[in-house]
Amino acid sequence: MSDLWNGANTSAITSEVSVDPCKAIGAGWKLPSQADWVAAVGAEGMSSAANAFTSKLKLPAAGYRSQSTGGFTYVGERGYYWSGDVANSGGKYLYNSTALANPNSGGPRAQGQSVRCIKDVTTGLGTSDIKRNIIGIYPNPTNGILNIKTDSDIDKVNVTNIVGQKMNIQFSNNQINMQQLQKGVYIVELQLKNGQKISKKVIKN
Repeated sequence: MSDLWNGANTSAITSEVSVDPCKAIGAGWKLPSQADWVAAVGAEGMSSAANAFTSKLKLPAAGYRSQSTGGFTYVGERGYYWSGDVANSGGKYLYNSTALANPNSGGPRAQGQSVRCIKDVTTGLGTSDIKRNIIGIYPNPTNGILNIKTDSDIDKVNVTNIVGQKMNIQFSNNQINMQQLQKGVYIVELQLKNGQKISKKVIKN
């Protein structure tokens, strides 16, 4: 099996081709990239297995399952969460211990570790459409007030957290007020008057 997990879907699995397990959920679902874990650790202020669990992501310290014996190790003490990126020894993962949150760890894919699937939100627009209809969503990261600069009127605004929960926000005068939201990574979705949708990942400090 390849460590790349780059098969298009679950039907592509062979003895030589492996697939991101999150694809089994449906279109757009994937494992976080290493960069996604780096952003999540920073946004959530993760520094240990304990506050990884108390973060909005609720990452349990599930330990791992040995690739050689099948036994469980460090259950309740450490967390190991796969990313979709490869390492010299197999795959990259987020490692949480008693005093560490390291999104740059790596280990063999045969090691049984936890997964936290995320959905890749895309706009369905070409580059020219995006440039024509929206000029900016800023500042990002934001301390609470997010400005929207667009060439088209905005019909609807939705903000969800990284696990898809809808947030209560205020929107007026092309500004999204996120001040009451906790620190973290959010998806801002804009529905334009012309029917087009635009999505943007935003970090709230």
